[in-house]
Amino acid sequence: MATYSSAAQQVLDNLHDRPVAYHPRLAEVLGGTDEALFVSQLLYWDGKGSTPGRWIYKTQPEWMRETGLSRYKQLRVRRHLCALGVLQEHRRGIPARLYYRLDLRALNVLVDSRFPPDSDAAAPAQCVEASPTCVGQDREQDGGTVLVPDGEAVSQPAGADATGQSPRSPPAITENTAQITTRETADPIFHDPAEVWHKALPELEGSMERRSYDCWIRPCVLVSIEEEGDGVRATVEAPNEYIVDWLAARLDVVVRRVLSGVLGCPVTVSYALPGEVPLAEG
Repeated sequence: MATYSSAAQQVLDNLHDRPVAYHPRLAEVLGGTDEALFVSQLLYWDGKGSTPGRWIYKTQPEWMRETGLSRYKQLRVRRHLCALGVLQEHRRGIPARLYYRLDLRALNVLVDSRFPPDSDAAAPAQCVEASPTCVGQDREQDGGTVLVPDGEAVSQPAGADATGQSPRSPPAITENTAQITTRETADPIFHDPAEVWHKALPELEGSMERRSYDCWIRPCVLVSIEEEGDGVRATVEAPNEYIVDWLAARLDVVVRRVLSGVLGCPVTVSYALPGEVPLAEG
């Protein structure tokens, strides 16, 4: 049991509360001390409740008493964590109650990317802090605003049309390069995957939170472009199965839109682990 000086013990006694678990490294993983505090508290309560499926019910006043986070800080933190895929939220009952659950698999991916098991803890972060992005619709509950998550928040680049496609400038044609340029534009199979991916990365980065980009897009590479019908099929290689599943389920629309803009034709994208058969999407 911790031993305090008499003066410090008097302060603690006068507070009439109890300390909460806090994991400082989560601040590096999640991009802020508020996020780390929120997730540390959920980790503490994980498995301790009677609700099936590890769901945890807490009201906004309860969160404030346990963490000191105001209503607005709670909303910002929840939006950020939902965008990262770390936090899940679910409404149930009449009147509706908001339940929380950590996606521990997603959290482990982020922790491993920041603190790889085979490297020392001082390795530079692969995921960096980003400003939070709204990932759902706001509704009222417990006297405050709460979030109903409905997927990864992405922004549409300036100049994109109603379908999300970015306009492309016509290729520059000179007397010496007209034949080559025309062939590459008309037949995208001649594009080099590494060059295409290099051109796509800045737009992908601008289409989502920086942290999401660092964690889900940056580790990936475009490994092939093959002709398919009126367009092409592109294969994106990811370092682990979780990122493959995440790209296919949450970011496929964004990746297809950006690659279509770079290649100038419809693109179908498949996702795969190194050396494995790709997981085909739209």
